[in-house]
Amino acid sequence: MKENIREKTKKPLDGLIGKVPLGKEGAEKKGGIFARVSGLRPYILTYLVAIAIPLLVGILSALLTKDFMISYEELPKPPLAPPAALFPIVWTVLYILMGISSATAVISRDTDNMRSLRTSLEYYAMSLALNFGWSIIFFRAEAYFGALIWLLLLLFTVIKTVKNYKKVSKLSAYLQIPYIIWLAFAAYLNSFYALFAA
Repeated sequence: MKENIREKTKKPLDGLIGKVPLGKEGAEKKGGIFARVSGLRPYILTYLVAIAIPLLVGILSALLTKDFMISYEELPKPPLAPPAALFPIVWTVLYILMGISSATAVISRDTDNMRSLRTSLEYYAMSLALNFGWSIIFFRAEAYFGALIWLLLLLFTVIKTVKNYKKVSKLSAYLQIPYIIWLAFAAYLNSFYALFAA
C-alpha cells in the first residue's frame, strides 16, 4: 500500500522535474538568460576594450600636460571660449563615443566592406595618435601655430575615418559627428591663440 502511494506521488514530480530546465545547459536549450548572456559576452568585452583605448589615451595626455595648464589659463580668451572645467567632461564623452563607434564597426563584420573597415580603423588609430600629440604641442610646447596645423590634420583624419565608417556602419559614422563639430570649434580657438602668438 505504501509503495503504491510513493509511486503515485513520484510520477507527477518526475514529470515536473523533466520539464524544468536545470542549470546553464537547461537554460541554453530553452533559449534562457544564460544563453543570451553568453552570446553577448564577446560583444560586451569588445565595447569595453574599445572604450578603454581612447580613454587611456586621454588620461595619459592629461597627465603629461596637467602642469602646463596654468599658463593656458592666464592667456586671453577668445569669444565663446568655454570654461576650463568643461573640457575634461566634453573629451570624456567624445572618447567614449570614439570607442563605441570603433566597436560597432568591428562587430558589424560586413564581409563586403572589410577593406573599408580596415581603412577606417587605420585612420582611427592615426587620429588617436594625432589627438595625443596635439595636447603636447599646444600645452607643453606652446607652439600654437604648429598645434593648429596638427589639429587640422587631425580633423581631416577624423573625417576620413567617418567616411569609411559609413560604408561599414552608419551608426559608427553618426556617433563621430559631435567629435567633428568639437574639433572644428577647437580649430577656431586654436586659431585665436596662433594669431595671438604671432
